[in-house]
Amino acid sequence: MSTIQARTRHPRETVLLLAILSLLSGCSDPTTGTDAVTAGSELPFTFLIASDMHYGVHDSVISFNQEIIEAMNRLPDTPYPDRIDGVVDVPLGLLITGDLTEDGHADEWEAFAAELGLEGERALRYPVYEGFGNHDGPVDGPVRSGIQARNANRPGVTNVSENGLHYSWVWGDVHFVSLNSYPSYAWDPECEWCHYFTRSFREPEESLQFLEEDLRERVGDSGRQVILYFHYGFDDWGRVWWTDAERDDFHSVIEKYDVLAIFHGHSHNIQFSDWRGIPVFCVGSTQKTDGPGRYMVVRVTADSLHVVERSLSDWGETAVLPRR
Repeated sequence: MSTIQARTRHPRETVLLLAILSLLSGCSDPTTGTDAVTAGSELPFTFLIASDMHYGVHDSVISFNQEIIEAMNRLPDTPYPDRIDGVVDVPLGLLITGDLTEDGHADEWEAFAAELGLEGERALRYPVYEGFGNHDGPVDGPVRSGIQARNANRPGVTNVSENGLHYSWVWGDVHFVSLNSYPSYAWDPECEWCHYFTRSFREPEESLQFLEEDLRERVGDSGRQVILYFHYGFDDWGRVWWTDAERDDFHSVIEKYDVLAIFHGHSHNIQFSDWRGIPVFCVGSTQKTDGPGRYMVVRVTADSLHVVERSLSDWGETAVLPRR
């Protein structure tokens, strides 16, 4: 197993350099129709993933999230727990699996964007790859509109859906897809829980159609592994927000591809599980009622996927999975 070497470059400088290289190289290979491997993100690489920041839920949420952001900034060069060799490399970015805000209001979205930034230019030193959840407002609200606007400038992104919401890119030899609330063509009224609501936050905005086209055109028969992330999961609470039929449709789209892992939020608890043979990770929440929450650190090597729970200063549950 490779050992990550400490970097001398400042984390923000490294991330901005990677973003420039990604934009210069994030094009499709004309011979295969799939995305070229992103320059500057060779194996191994590291990223962070979090969820349920809920800006606006209570007066202390900004300070709790700020503490988590500061901890993320301090993370490079931190030794991994015993099961993993080496130290944490500079993360290529932070993925966020929805519920950025409490109610999708403009001031909540502005607080999120001001704190997190987009390219490592604000409090967080790394690029941000967020998606919306059920708390993030209607289809024409400020959160979805804000994500559409940010997707035009998001570092390294190589494919964006026609509606501007869903997107994909490549790090190393892995294809990433952001599917926002959940992968479906359209909201299914048979949903066990969300039919109690009439607001348009329920709409997945044709995310599964985007995924189907994206994997066909950008991955194809290349054998490249795929990481997917979205808000609702497969646990007892997540399942009632989308239907068995929707999950069957989702599986029919991805079953012929090599899905390395699925990450989701919504349940606010760290969970390691699997769904139809695919590793699944619920990434918890960055804030709790009484203080900062948790997130995950993910390291991808040539032969392994390392997923580790992280709090402000401590490691938690760890998974080390073979890639092939």
